[in-house]
Amino acid sequence: MRPLFQRFIKGDPKAFDALFDSVAPQLLGFARSYVGPHEAEDMVQDAFISLWQKKAELPPDTNLQKLIFSITKNKCIDFLRHKQQISKYTDYQLNRNLCAITHSKLDTLDYESLEKILMVAINSLPDACREVFMMNRYYGKTYAQIAAELNLSVKTIEKRMSLSLNLLRKSLGSTLFSLLFLV
Repeated sequence: MRPLFQRFIKGDPKAFDALFDSVAPQLLGFARSYVGPHEAEDMVQDAFISLWQKKAELPPDTNLQKLIFSITKNKCIDFLRHKQQISKYTDYQLNRNLCAITHSKLDTLDYESLEKILMVAINSLPDACREVFMMNRYYGKTYAQIAAELNLSVKTIEKRMSLSLNLLRKSLGSTLFSLLFLV
């Protein structure tokens, strides 16, 4: 690896290619343990670009393979942090928009009207779904408590609740559903 290193820091493109060819497949697998396959390719390419740009600053005892793995790991972590920030911002924007919608909708609909609309939608649910929905949302019981009381599995309760929410979302429309269940 020493002669390769010497050629690499001098800017020899063939040394770069040799390093890339010998390490890239392992790096891709490594990066995929952090991010998806497409992102992994980008992270590996970015890592090699960073290494190439800093080649002149590398100390003579640098282990290129170890360094490129470290750079790749840091690129993946930075990508995940960025993705998390975007997700937080998106959630913030959705909540902000939902609050704005909530205030405008609540100005035009009074509580009794909302309750009537909701009860019509709930009463249109299949009996088994309605029972689970009411026990959970109106009586505050957990899925485990409902399952024990109805002598059913928790998975069955989860499925019925999921079906109930999907049917209510379709029946009420997504905006009104959000108003009633998320606010």
